[in-house]
Amino acid sequence: MARSVPRGFSPAAFMNAREEIGVSRSALARVTGVGVSTISGWERGENEPTVDRLWMVWERVARELAPNAEEVQIREETDRFMALVIPIPAQERDLADWRGIRGMLQPTLAGDLEISTMSLSNLERGVSPLQDSLVPRLAESLRLTEAEVRAAYSRARDRPLLI
Repeated sequence: MARSVPRGFSPAAFMNAREEIGVSRSALARVTGVGVSTISGWERGENEPTVDRLWMVWERVARELAPNAEEVQIREETDRFMALVIPIPAQERDLADWRGIRGMLQPTLAGDLEISTMSLSNLERGVSPLQDSLVPRLAESLRLTEAEVRAAYSRARDRPLLI
């Protein structure tokens, strides 16, 4: 099943990031098309954004803050915002965490990789083996090194059993 709400989303970090750039809830709502009450709910922890919606918010903020920036700069700034509001340390992120930080839903990444959503789900949970041929494609889609992809996969595969 797709993790559409990012693991580790921090309402306080979202509010802090918004306040640090000096943007009010109403201004953020105007720029992004997300309702003020929705943003307020995210900040109070009453509800959580989906990863693609969260990405869209920060991408639009990045574009507003640097209207003449190149796409790679917008993507890097959006990645930075996403890492702030989903504060899972890089060395603890699994493939699903990285997908979330990159603002991708499972069907989107699965489509990029030309695999089924179920196959991606199994990879993200460490249930299916990570095929060597898939590593470079995952690395490109998630903007990681191949070593980071393998480490993220290993974290899911080697996680302790929950009792």
